[in-house]
Amino acid sequence: MATDKRTCAELKAVNEHLRMRLAEAEETLLAMKGREADRFVTTGPSAWQKSENITNTEISRDRYTDLYEFAPLGYVTLNKKGVIQAINLTGARLLGTPRVALIGVPLSSHLSKKDSRKLLKHLQQSTHTNEQSVTELGIIAKGGSVVQVQLSTVASRDDEGLILYRTAITDITELKKTEESLLRLNRLYAVLSETGKAIVYSTDPDSLFLEICRVSVEYGGFLLAWIGMVDKESGVVKPVASHGKTGYLDSIRISTRNEPAGRCPTGTAIYNGSYCICNDFFSDPTTRPWHKRAQASGLKSSAAIALKLNGEVIGAFTIYAGEKDFFKWQFINLLEQMAADVSFALEGFAREAKQREAEVALRTETNERLRAVEELHDRDRLLLQQSRQVALGDMIGNIAHQWRQPLNALGLVIQELNLSYELGNFTKEHLDSAVTTAMGIIFRMSQTIDDFSNFYKPDRDKRWFKVNEVLTKTVSLIEASFQEYRITIDTFAGDDVEIKGYPNDYAQVLFNILMNARDALLERGIADPWVTVCARMEMGRSVVIVSDNAGGIEEDNLERIFDLYFTTKESGLGTGIGLFMAKIIIEKNMGGHLTVRNAGYGAEFRIEV
Repeated sequence: MATDKRTCAELKAVNEHLRMRLAEAEETLLAMKGREADRFVTTGPSAWQKSENITNTEISRDRYTDLYEFAPLGYVTLNKKGVIQAINLTGARLLGTPRVALIGVPLSSHLSKKDSRKLLKHLQQSTHTNEQSVTELGIIAKGGSVVQVQLSTVASRDDEGLILYRTAITDITELKKTEESLLRLNRLYAVLSETGKAIVYSTDPDSLFLEICRVSVEYGGFLLAWIGMVDKESGVVKPVASHGKTGYLDSIRISTRNEPAGRCPTGTAIYNGSYCICNDFFSDPTTRPWHKRAQASGLKSSAAIALKLNGEVIGAFTIYAGEKDFFKWQFINLLEQMAADVSFALEGFAREAKQREAEVALRTETNERLRAVEELHDRDRLLLQQSRQVALGDMIGNIAHQWRQPLNALGLVIQELNLSYELGNFTKEHLDSAVTTAMGIIFRMSQTIDDFSNFYKPDRDKRWFKVNEVLTKTVSLIEASFQEYRITIDTFAGDDVEIKGYPNDYAQVLFNILMNARDALLERGIADPWVTVCARMEMGRSVVIVSDNAGGIEEDNLERIFDLYFTTKESGLGTGIGLFMAKIIIEKNMGGHLTVRNAGYGAEFRIEV
């Protein structure tokens, strides 16, 4: 939209500049004529003076004529009734009529009734103000084509005192098309943005699908949005979520097989595993079975894009607009981005389901192994490994949070290059800036890979390490997931706090405590959630305190919070291993103490080594 406003401003500036130049040329020509007449009366010109003066006058006249006739804008002079008195060649071309046939003809004859009234109001406004009056309307040129123009009018009077309107006509057809295209793009950008939010806050595929359809209609202005899933046995696409003109979907049958019901845009997108655009619903033979439904709902164009889970097509997302030729090539990238985001979310839901299954299986397996293990050391080692596996499931979610934002940012950088090229704003400096931004994002993503890879490397020997370094690394891995849920995490650690032990095991202890705090805050729906971590030295020992405002732990559970398999979370959402192993690591492996109490607004974990 900023580009459109700048273009309008530039056109107005050019129009005003040319109008001033024309006025100056007229004044110069009249002044020269006056001076020549005075000189002839007083002295009488010599032959060479006559020749020189005539030549200068002709040159000025020719320059004025060229400026008037071949200006990039149309110029027309109207009388008080709006009848054309004079018009330049550019104006005649805009009207699609020879100039000789336009003189004496009302300009309103080339306008619709609505725009004729608009012209009359425009001229009246020019009469009552000394400033330039500007309006936009559509001129009906020869052949019936409509040209969108901007009229800039200044009222004046001729030698007899009659009102004349000097009007500049600017062709803004392409500008209007660009504006319309940008508005449509903005609608899809709004849908893409709201889809991202829906992905973050949805807890299952059904709620995500309903939210995507809702935001497509309410934020994107589409008439209908729906998601259909493929029944593998019958090949029929069954609607699972919809919003808008849902009557179109009543008793509808769409198939992915090679039959008339399968050649519609939705069926084609699923069959090809890609997208299908239909910009004229009633001219496309593949949509013939649905023409009556579409006409009743006002649907004129559609776009369908396949949804995938782990690379396999499972359904499609389809949206409908009330305008023809709505979906241009720029929209395809946005639709593909949306489909990729939705597919990513579906894979996340599938991973979470498998993780819950794995946790249940893990609990069963751990119980069986614990009964078979006789030595305490073997049991502890096994539990530590299982604890890492459970934490790895949480870490996968954190990787998704860490990468989602830079991936979206990288996609926007690439899309913005295409848009800048189409709008003519593409420069070497713009390209260099985009490349620098993209490489910075990629570099940060590469660093994230290293951070996650190093987190789970086991420590073989004890060594001295600084608590603030381990704390900073741990927080960086989970910070994105905290930010997604608007949880504030503050750390206060001096550079002098050091421990001799296992830094990666210590990091896992911090990770388990922080993730438990996050889950408690979310479960209880705290309005302004926060977590604070403080590290300091007390009498030669390091002390780290992790506190939150989740309301604390029930008194009956305080003594059991570190017990194996004890959890306050809902069934399938917790294993009861994390805090048990945290206590084992701190107290048995590192010779410290791990305790918990209720203090202030919530729980307070104290790690002393």
